[in-house]
Amino acid sequence: MDVVIIGAGGHGRELHTYVEDVNADRQTFNLLGFVDDSPARPEQVYGTPVLGGSEWLEQHPDVMIFLGIGSGRARKMFTERFGAARLASLIHPTAQVKRNVTYGPGLQATPLSFISNDAALGVSVVVNVRATVGHDNRLGDFITVAPHAALVGSITCGDGVEVGVGAHVRQGINLGAWCVVGGGAMVIKDVQPGITVGGIPAKPLTPSA
Repeated sequence: MDVVIIGAGGHGRELHTYVEDVNADRQTFNLLGFVDDSPARPEQVYGTPVLGGSEWLEQHPDVMIFLGIGSGRARKMFTERFGAARLASLIHPTAQVKRNVTYGPGLQATPLSFISNDAALGVSVVVNVRATVGHDNRLGDFITVAPHAALVGSITCGDGVEVGVGAHVRQGINLGAWCVVGGGAMVIKDVQPGITVGGIPAKPLTPSA
């Protein structure tokens, strides 16, 4: 499968390494290069060429895409531009994806991440290093679960939710669309859409949108 990574920053560089790990286990991806819209983009990353801006992908419609971008809103923008069908999924060899898990295009299950039984994940969900998505969770599109974060069982997340580093969300909680759970937070109550919560227990840090 021919693929290109959108974004030559930190997340994109990590994906480059994860692609190498996957290919070392079983040759799966032919990584052609990166595209990046920054005027300060490098010419290459780890010896892999930066092919130009994202318009390169419009000229090569058969090439699949890894979204090497941390921002859920940016991932949404590129998905709307190029279509979800072009998003490639990556499951690292050390990740665990358990029985009856379903997921949309563009899943990134990174090293030592864990997705438990009967979870359902939408489009372009990033489950970062050592993060946990518990059983029966229902995750929307463009969600980011940061390293060491844990969503235990039967949690529902709207689109665009961001769960910060080391945060924990109690079983059965609803996280509203585009809310942010701060790093290290402990969420024991539902979170309304568009707000940021933090602390132990988590409390709102911003008003509702």
